[in-house]
Amino acid sequence: GLLSIFDTHAHLLSSRFDEDRQSVLDELSCQDVVAVVECATNDKNIDRAVELSNSSPLVFAAVGVYPHEADCY
Repeated sequence: GLLSIFDTHAHLLSSRFDEDRQSVLDELSCQDVVAVVECATNDKNIDRAVELSNSSPLVFAAVGVYPHEADCY
């Protein structure tokens, strides 16, 4: 296509994708998506985001902590 998409902020690990996450990932390149940044925002999803990025060449993990959760660390 004429336009390539780089999604800079996704939450593919959201439970709403539990039933079809792999289908969503498979469809990315068909929709001219060249990369997706999966945002991990707490210690509960950091490992999962890294695993997802390791399993798909289109997904990159970004790891951070919301300021209101920073006192937990």
